[in-house]
Amino acid sequence: MALGLTKLNNVSVFNGVTAQQADILWASDSGTVLNASATEEFQGVMLQIQVTFHTDGSEDAFLHIRNSADDGTTLDDEDTYTYAKTIPFVAAAGTAIVSHLVPYAFDYLDVGIENQETSDYDLTVTIDYTGSKVTGMA
Repeated sequence: MALGLTKLNNVSVFNGVTAQQADILWASDSGTVLNASATEEFQGVMLQIQVTFHTDGSEDAFLHIRNSADDGTTLDDEDTYTYAKTIPFVAAAGTAIVSHLVPYAFDYLDVGIENQETSDYDLTVTIDYTGSKVTGMA
């Protein structure tokens, strides 16, 4: 079987979705997970995260990433430690734009944004990714 490489450019995980207060918004619940077939794997994936904070907010957001424990297409344990990066609060309904590299190869990746606000202040989130998918693996 011949190996192939597919370049992935600006693929949407979330597009302007709302993350509610004191909650984690997971791509597996309301977005797009990165899910390869049995003969594929993702490599060198860069997440581009854009978070717009509420006008009256004051707390950061957290980026979470999680893999399947068995390199499959589902997550086996919801309680897996998943913290990846802090997205710093930007005042006056400002927008933070950050990147996060997933440096290892994987079959399945779920991305989450945790809204640290304890008051009723939502976040608006857009996440895209770029990278490569290797195909034709045995």
